[in-house]
Amino acid sequence: MNEVTQVIDKVVGSSVLKTYEPMTIEDALAVNIPDLVLKDWQDKVDLARDLARDLIPGMTEFQIKQFVAGDQTDNVTPYGIYQQALRELGTRYQSILEARYEYEKSQAELKQIQASLERIEAEYEKTKSSTDREDWMETQHEASVMKEEAEKDRLLRQMPLIEVRLRDILRQLVHYVDVWQTAKDDIDFTLSDHEMQRIEWEAKIVMRYFKGKLGYIPTQFDNIFLNDCLELAMDMREYGFTNEMASEVVCCINMEVRQQKFKEMVLHKQLEPANAVLPLNNQDELCGFIAQRRAARVQMKRG
Repeated sequence: MNEVTQVIDKVVGSSVLKTYEPMTIEDALAVNIPDLVLKDWQDKVDLARDLARDLIPGMTEFQIKQFVAGDQTDNVTPYGIYQQALRELGTRYQSILEARYEYEKSQAELKQIQASLERIEAEYEKTKSSTDREDWMETQHEASVMKEEAEKDRLLRQMPLIEVRLRDILRQLVHYVDVWQTAKDDIDFTLSDHEMQRIEWEAKIVMRYFKGKLGYIPTQFDNIFLNDCLELAMDMREYGFTNEMASEVVCCINMEVRQQKFKEMVLHKQLEPANAVLPLNNQDELCGFIAQRRAARVQMKRG
């Protein structure tokens, strides 16, 4: 069993996908969904498929990577991205099962309609010559055929859209597997699950302060820690950190290491704070400036 299969098995607890292998976008778009409709209906199927060819009903690659692993997501650390990708894989797998069920059900209904049309024709031919109510029989026959044909046309319009949806889910699955694999490669699995969750939540809090948008904060974080998060976020904003740079800082194992990482990045990239009078050349000068700025912020709050 390959790693992707193990991930999906872990999410959905199923052995259905034991044969799943990682695929490229080209592979996903070329998946051959069984087409069991009758050949004389094929022109309608092709028309509906052509009309839906450019439709992207689900998330694009850009959206997936922005809202699961990018700046627009609340997931910060590789562990948070990894867990979100697992949730998305499980959702897409369930969507595949549902779409496949719809498609196979539609195929079965088409066969039933065909059998029903043949039965209607046979019964009509058998009874039309043996009754004196030929006009009534003709009307009943036409009504029955029209009803079955209307249902057949509905299914023929619906099935290509299900095909489009299936291929789109597969396309999304490919991108989510890519996100999952990238995050997995960056995780330190020597840490416990509890430790990785703690780091993720601490990182989220700092990034929320950094981006200026607050959200739910677990009650186990005390005011001293939250104040440290706020100060680090304001320090990074003071030095013009980008979201990517800030993420690199907050993913460290604890606040002390985050502070050290921040200082190293400032000195390495030769960043200057917005209100610095003189260039800062070493860590002692940097620490002194940060302490002054923090004291000034505290004074402003008290004032």
